[in-house]
Amino acid sequence: MAGYENRKGKNPPERKAREGGKLSQLAERRRTRGTGEVADWGGANGALIVRAIGVITKRGWNIQFGYTSDGGSYALRLFDGTEASTDYVRPTEDLDAYLTSLIDDIENS
Repeated sequence: MAGYENRKGKNPPERKAREGGKLSQLAERRRTRGTGEVADWGGANGALIVRAIGVITKRGWNIQFGYTSDGGSYALRLFDGTEASTDYVRPTEDLDAYLTSLIDDIENS
């Protein structure tokens, strides 16, 4: 990459492209990075949030809604009693589609 050399004056190694849909998803995420939009759970679809809470707590799991430390993305943390995982969704991404997918994944697992 021209114009980007490390302290020793050498270019960093080229990154290999990711396979299949991962590459297009990565490109879309990079394209929408830093648009200045702010995450706000208040604007989310309330019916989907209530449905997600119902599906998750019915299994005895915990769910936590929050934001990244800079407030730039939604953070949704799930805890199943032994493991915790956090998903991050940018405000430029389709939050309804994410919640619908999360609900479907849990209902069908």
